[in-house]
Amino acid sequence: MYVKKSWCTKNGKRYTTYQIAESYRPGKGKPPKTRILATITKLGKPLIDKIALLLKSPDSAVISSVGSFYKESYTFGPIMFLYLFMKQIGIINCLNILPKSVKILLIAVILNRVLEPRSKLGSVSWIKKTCFPLLFGIDKDKLIVTQIYRAMDSLYNRLDDVLDNFFKQNKAKTVLLLYDITSIFFDGKGPEGLATYGYSRDRCPDNPQILLCLVLNENKLPVYFDILEGNVSDKTTVIPLINKLKKKFELKESIFIGDRGMVSLENLELLEEEEIKYIVALTHTQARDLIIEEKIQLELFDKEFLLPYSLKKMEE
Repeated sequence: MYVKKSWCTKNGKRYTTYQIAESYRPGKGKPPKTRILATITKLGKPLIDKIALLLKSPDSAVISSVGSFYKESYTFGPIMFLYLFMKQIGIINCLNILPKSVKILLIAVILNRVLEPRSKLGSVSWIKKTCFPLLFGIDKDKLIVTQIYRAMDSLYNRLDDVLDNFFKQNKAKTVLLLYDITSIFFDGKGPEGLATYGYSRDRCPDNPQILLCLVLNENKLPVYFDILEGNVSDKTTVIPLINKLKKKFELKESIFIGDRGMVSLENLELLEEEEIKYIVALTHTQARDLIIEEKIQLELFDKEFLLPYSLKKMEE
């Protein structure tokens, strides 16, 4: 969209007209045409110049009925705040590989999950009660849940590309690798090939579950995730994780942070071999076993005389 300036001469006097216009193609192979959206001549030159500047933004939109916008009291503030935040951290940009109509619906679903979580069907009614259709050009009277499902299918088909785009945007910022695992249980059978019985963090051992592995960077942004079978041990996930992250990031300056469930001699040896620093939680028993039985040399405050003392304390 842009501000179109035109003029005519009548009775020797020159008249200038300002209009909001947009270019479009009436069909494949046909030349572009111009559509007039509004005439803004009466607004005055200073305001017209501001409108022209705003319309240069690729995210600009024209609300056809401002009266209904205020009459219906549509939710506006949270929508704009979260949209701009999503744009700032790269979520909007990583969706650019998808068709525009799909991208808009996915943004709407994400906003719904953050502000007022509902089912896909419930998200449709929520979208219609916000300013989102007015800002992004959605015909809310024609919006149905199957459009949401199709948008989700499109995302799933290109999920790896979308995630790669997001990872690349955060690559330079990745120093900390904050790794954790959670479980998700099912009342039914769950997804075939993934849902199995295992250690239940939810205290539901009779329910099949899957494991969700997530890595955050220092800005609390996800840089990696994976879905595993529900009976996989936390310790066995660390080495595959490091190998996968090596392909995506330069890990030499990274610091791996994990809880007690991630600790094993094999895992720590791999981190040291890859020259990756780490911070892990150890019980006294784990620390004693790692030091005494496996004879791992520890440097405590760079003072060698503290090592025998620490071993004696652990043995006690």
